[in-house]
Amino acid sequence: MTGQNGSEYRDDRSRPSDRSSGSGRGSSAIEIEYQTIFDTVDDAVFLVDVGHDGSTYTFTFRRNNPAHEALTGLSTEEIRGTRPHEILDGEDAAAVVVNYRDCVEKRETIEYEETLDHPSGTVEWHTKLTPIVEDDAVTQLVGVARDVTDRNARKRARRRIEQRLSLALDAADAGVWEWDLQSEAVIWDDSMAELLGLEPRAFEGTYEAFIDRVHPDDRDELGRVVETALEQAEGFEHEFRIRHDSGEYIWNITRAELIADAGGNPDRMIGVGIDITDRKERERELDRNRERLRVLFEKAPDGIVVHDADGNVHDVNETLADMLGYERDELRSMTVPDFEVGVDVTELRDRWESMKPGLIHNIEVDGTHRRRDGSTYPVDVWVSKVTPEAEAGPLFIAICRDVTETVEYEQELERYKELVDNVPVGIYRNTPGKAGKFLETNPAMVDLFDADSAEQLLDYDVRDLYADPTARQAFADRLEADGRIAESELELETLSGERFWGSVTAIATTVDGETYFDGVIQDITERKEMEAALRRREERFRRMFERHSAPMLLIDPESGSIQDANEAATEFYGYAAEELTARNIESINRLSPEEVARERTRAEREDRNYFVFHHELASGEVRTVEVHSSPITIADDDFLFSIVHDITERVEYENQLEEQRDNLKILNEVVRHDIRNDLQLVQAYAEMLEGNVSEGMQDELETVRQSAENAIELTTTARDLADVMLQVDVDDKRIALHRTIDREIAEIRSTHPEANVTVEGTLPRTDVVADDMLAAVFRNLLKNAVQHNDEDVPEITVTAEKRDDRVAISVADNGPGVPDERKETIFGKGEKGLESAGTGIGLYLVETLVDRYGGDVWVEDNDPEGAVFVVELQRAS
Repeated sequence: MTGQNGSEYRDDRSRPSDRSSGSGRGSSAIEIEYQTIFDTVDDAVFLVDVGHDGSTYTFTFRRNNPAHEALTGLSTEEIRGTRPHEILDGEDAAAVVVNYRDCVEKRETIEYEETLDHPSGTVEWHTKLTPIVEDDAVTQLVGVARDVTDRNARKRARRRIEQRLSLALDAADAGVWEWDLQSEAVIWDDSMAELLGLEPRAFEGTYEAFIDRVHPDDRDELGRVVETALEQAEGFEHEFRIRHDSGEYIWNITRAELIADAGGNPDRMIGVGIDITDRKERERELDRNRERLRVLFEKAPDGIVVHDADGNVHDVNETLADMLGYERDELRSMTVPDFEVGVDVTELRDRWESMKPGLIHNIEVDGTHRRRDGSTYPVDVWVSKVTPEAEAGPLFIAICRDVTETVEYEQELERYKELVDNVPVGIYRNTPGKAGKFLETNPAMVDLFDADSAEQLLDYDVRDLYADPTARQAFADRLEADGRIAESELELETLSGERFWGSVTAIATTVDGETYFDGVIQDITERKEMEAALRRREERFRRMFERHSAPMLLIDPESGSIQDANEAATEFYGYAAEELTARNIESINRLSPEEVARERTRAEREDRNYFVFHHELASGEVRTVEVHSSPITIADDDFLFSIVHDITERVEYENQLEEQRDNLKILNEVVRHDIRNDLQLVQAYAEMLEGNVSEGMQDELETVRQSAENAIELTTTARDLADVMLQVDVDDKRIALHRTIDREIAEIRSTHPEANVTVEGTLPRTDVVADDMLAAVFRNLLKNAVQHNDEDVPEITVTAEKRDDRVAISVADNGPGVPDERKETIFGKGEKGLESAGTGIGLYLVETLVDRYGGDVWVEDNDPEGAVFVVELQRAS
């Protein structure tokens, strides 16, 4: 093997013979003397034989003395014939061999220190190694080793003490001074000068210069202290402020001793000055802390009570007094059990007794406090045991917190938990990572993934519930990076293998350094299917939009810009597609904004879903259009979908019809006016002939007069019918039924006094759906009952009754009645009553109006004779 100096040495097990016997080196007396020294010397001595083989050495232990044996735990028998690596570990043995070789090669005594592990333990050696040279070769090494373990330990301890002392002096900011009382000279060391920010030896060196640096407020007191020390020949300690070279004052404590001369008279005063500015600041801070603690005690948001081991109250703060409803002085005369209820007093005192002093040895009590008025409230109480020096026994500081809101919150939390357990969406917590494990799930999650129980779901990796397991890793990575994912749509899979779509909202939550994923899953399979269906409908709409023959536009509802137009629109307006979609609908619509607003109002009033506008084509021609618009959403964008119908020709035709209707109305009025004038002339001549006609012709004259009167009434009915037929867009409204019938009965009684018109029962006071023409219905029915009656005294009876949301009005007469074969046709246009020379236009008007009101009219047989006309109308809601 190669040693540290590159030389070779062998592990040769051959040992040289023991040189201690028969060596012939001297007389027996000398050997005995050396042996005695070897055995009794206090230092550890050992002998090593040195073997040579060229440049290679072997070192074999020969013997050791008792001191060496005591220190190493190795006897001569154990060490003899061994080599270093056999009794020492590898590193120690190698270091020993290096030192032995060094001694052999130098052929002189060497000294060194080493630390070796022996059976007796680790020993620090100071070793002196001396070579024995025989025949110009080193044959032995004599080693004298001294155990310096304790000495080195003391050295190290002393160095540590010196270091700590140096640090202490530095930390203390101390300086030394000396005052020669005879010469009045004052000497400061460099530390003292540095303490006050001065350069070494910059201090003037007089007592007056020193006093000048003392704070003016502290000079007199310091002078009295020094004078007293000199009078009583003793030292002193005093705190005062002294000016730093920066101009600021620092606090200094001086400890001084008085040194007397040989005659016992004061000669010198030696002292140490220490900067205590920081300590003073700490004291001030401590005072401030005491004040803060006092304020904290008084103004703390929690109640605080100080009591002894028997529960006697020593003090309470204002908060606890307010909580309990007592005055503080009242509470100081009470015991804790007086207001602490629901806790066994003996058990509570035992717990106090078992506590150890110190704020960290707390006990916590869930208790109940009783107020002065007898009401109670829950509290959490934290108790600490302290042992003030001024007190005979320990005291206990109890902090009492009203936890009414906490209890209510916990109850609310329990309700929330119940809500989570019953909400119809899956709620979970799982761990991050590629796989993920469920930690908590609600019942909806169990149902959602078709699990038998929550425990079964917790056994699965989260990724196993993804239709694509790699999607789990992507989701987890994104959630860890962003901290929150809202409504992410994922395809998931139940435990039974059925796939569904879920909307997942999750947040990454860190609790005690651990990250969790908290989330909500909602089954959106139906919504996805609806969205797919919507996309299909949108595609169908797109095809319909593009292929439809009617012009269609998609318009931005906010700006009015044309977003899209089908081919029919481009052909109608005469623009290319890109030109049309670059325009705004307002540039096409020729109506002003005010006119557009009025048209919208008209459409709303007329309850129609289209608007009539005037659109200008590319050629400049203006066409009247009917625009049907409705909101539509395509790919999350909102549009106004408009279908445009060109109604220019229809409007022109309607205008022509309107003009013809106006002309017919005028013609009707003129004709009725002329006929009524002629009929009134016939009546006038009949009255003139009344006294000039023979008695046999009186009946004929009466017939002329009656026919003229009927004809005049017929013109009134014809006017009503014309008004009905020429009316357009008439809105129904609420009409008072009983008032309308009462007026028409009064009118028929006035014009036909020969008839007996009665009302059976009471007419219901209800409104019906009709208009102002409702009176014509009952006027014609009543007149029909009188005029087509062949009895001397026409009997007409009017009745009415409510039938759910309708009301039925009956007009019964005692006339000839209506045959069954005529009942269906009697309301037809131009039909005539039985045996009547008049026209049936009145009944036609009745049927027309009632039908327009959404009602019904029919004729029945009266008992025993005559007819009953029944009108059924809708009651106004």
